[in-house]
Amino acid sequence: MKLGPIIIGVIIIMAGTLIGYYALAPGSRSDAELIPVIYSHLARVDFTGALPAIVADEKGFWEEEGLDVSLVWFRGGGEQMRAVAAGEIEISTSTPNMITTLVSRGEDVRVISSISSPVPRSWGIMVLNDSPLEDVDDLRGKIIGATTKGAYSDMIVRLLLQEAGIDPDDAVRLTYLGSPDALAAALSSKTVDAAIGWPGLAEVMELELGARQLVSAADFLLEWQDEIWFATDDFIDQNPEVIGKVLRGWYKAVEWMKENRAEVIEISMEQYQWSEELATKVYDSNITFLSDDGSFSVKALDLASAKTFELELSEFRVPVEDLFTERFVPVQLNEIGVALQ
Repeated sequence: MKLGPIIIGVIIIMAGTLIGYYALAPGSRSDAELIPVIYSHLARVDFTGALPAIVADEKGFWEEEGLDVSLVWFRGGGEQMRAVAAGEIEISTSTPNMITTLVSRGEDVRVISSISSPVPRSWGIMVLNDSPLEDVDDLRGKIIGATTKGAYSDMIVRLLLQEAGIDPDDAVRLTYLGSPDALAAALSSKTVDAAIGWPGLAEVMELELGARQLVSAADFLLEWQDEIWFATDDFIDQNPEVIGKVLRGWYKAVEWMKENRAEVIEISMEQYQWSEELATKVYDSNITFLSDDGSFSVKALDLASAKTFELELSEFRVPVEDLFTERFVPVQLNEIGVALQ
């Protein structure tokens, strides 16, 4: 099926950075040609936010949709926000607080579908097994590691502390270490007293570092929108069919993951060099949190906007109607094209 004339937003890798440009795809595109798209995420070691992309790529679900997808991994939300602000990203996955922050800074981006909701139990604050810390109140005066300031990991730590009655700015010391590997290393070496964990990383800390979860975000954030897909307004307006293809490939991968537990565990072991025990634990702890069709709660997005502002991570309280479009959800896996409204 010919796509016809379309302007496709493409990102290429050059000298270790992401460079944004537009490529004109004329009507002479052959049926066999694939549309180049870059998928980027906050971290590679993320069961809910990264592994479905790896599966969609390896199993050909995006290729079935006529896409040639390249995978790019950031070192936290702060780095990704800078890439969006620089115009280097047009469609990607992230978290609602990042979208709220970007919109408050004048960026024209919005949520287009949900990846996982509510927040998976693996999101939480981790400590070593031999740590004297026994509950969240024991974190007062301690050093807690996150990725980058203003990133999702920073927000989750701050929300947990705030909900527990602990001032995240005065009662603890937050330190920003950049990558998941750096977080794990700091916890293992006791450079920090505690560190944020998420699906994949939390289980690595537990089984390989001898760590335990001190407190889970799921105990505090009962109605919460976790990871999401987003796109720029220009990309939504100009390339709705491409967005439909990207999302269908993703949710086909999710459907396959839920039906093929053993093979997903094998892929996790290969991709992340995990033991079978670790890969199994990650799968069983997190698979049910993955959305089947991308539907999301507007109320949960509004709560994310409120909390982002309360924690001074956005310039103002962004109205929820400025944060999303429901144009692309629920995603229908058997459709060709995307419903245009």
